[in-house]
Parts: sequence; C-alpha cells; structure tokens
Amino acid sequence: MATKRIAMRQLREILRLRLHAKLSMRQIKDSLRLSLGAIQKAVSKAEELDLHWDTIEQLDNTQLAAKIYPQADSVKSSTKVLPDWVEVYQELQI
Repeated sequence: MATKRIAMRQLREILRLRLHAKLSMRQIKDSLRLSLGAIQKAVSKAEELDLHWDTIEQLDNTQLAAKIYPQADSVKSSTKVLPDWVEVYQELQI
C-alpha cells in the first residue's frame, strides 16, 4: 500500500470523535496529533461506505480494518523472507 495506514486504535478513535462526538477535523488533529490528511481519508472512507458510529461500534478491529483498508491484507507481512544476514555480511567483505 502506498500510503501509511494509521493504527487501528487511532482509526477507531478518529471515527468516534468525528461521528459520535461531532468534533471538527482540526479538533481531532489536535487531540490525536495526526495529520489532517490522514483524518480526512479515514472519515471520507467511512462516509463513502455509509458507516455510522452505531455500526462501527459493533465491529471488531479486524472487521473495521477490512472495511476501511480492504486491499491492505492481500499480502501478509509474514510471507516476506528476511535476508540471510551472514551471507550479506560476507558479500560486503569482498
């Protein structure tokens, strides 16, 4: 994914502050110390999906992530292979 995802706890808090507490984007930015763009993207995606706080509150973190970031889990990080650091070190010694 090209853009950095915000933490799930922060995503849920952004949506709670916007949809339930009715705070402005700037108030949320100041409260959570996140970029305005990240907040706008999360809120826009929730609005695009017609998600309301009552619905979000009943979703667990996995379900919420699947709705907001559906393409993010297409490649699991556990499938990545770490380099053989001994071999890398030996190659650098040449």
